[in-house]
Amino acid sequence: LYQEWCGLMPHMESSVVKANMMYEHHLQTLTIGVPDSMENGSQIEYINQFEKLHPEVRLVYHVVPSNQLLPRLETGELDAIVTGFYERRSLERLGAQYKVYVNLPETVIMHHTNPLAQRESIAMEDLKDESFMVLSPTDNASYFERVYLLCTKHGFRPNIELFMPTFRSMIVNLIQTKQGVILTNPLNSDAHHPDLRHFEITGTNAGMLVAWKPENINLYLPKLLE
Repeated sequence: LYQEWCGLMPHMESSVVKANMMYEHHLQTLTIGVPDSMENGSQIEYINQFEKLHPEVRLVYHVVPSNQLLPRLETGELDAIVTGFYERRSLERLGAQYKVYVNLPETVIMHHTNPLAQRESIAMEDLKDESFMVLSPTDNASYFERVYLLCTKHGFRPNIELFMPTFRSMIVNLIQTKQGVILTNPLNSDAHHPDLRHFEITGTNAGMLVAWKPENINLYLPKLLE
């Protein structure tokens, strides 16, 4: 019996420890920062897997404007954050580490009355005469830089019509004024409005990262990242 069961014993002992921790409410907490523009539930598949493996861990979400994620990661308020590819340089300057969360193409959003909205597909070059709404450089310099560099890479400078503080502000203005275009990723939770049209731009990447500080001592952070 010992030879048959010895491989099971460590798992049984671990289960008893976890059960005691839960019974005594000694739960480990992992705090994750998520941008308020991110579609609700887009991280569920990964989180469900983690929670099944580690029921003793309590996951806490801070849903905040994207420009608050890096400062809160820097101060240690957040164990990890979910953010866009465009933040890679800022994360490196912060001394943070990151890994790919999901790969997604860049998406352009416009009102359905825009003449371009009648097309089957759109390339970056098609946007050279459009007016852009972007996040203000003071609110999110990395996003502004991403839009500018992406446009110049395709041979034109973006005609920036409005600077806005949040993605939600841009979407609301686009619906109300029916003018302008927005570059974002498909996970933008406010973009799925019946008056708006979305086009994926091939050859681009507007994916998401999960980032953390390497000095974080939370024992479950590596397990979450894994």
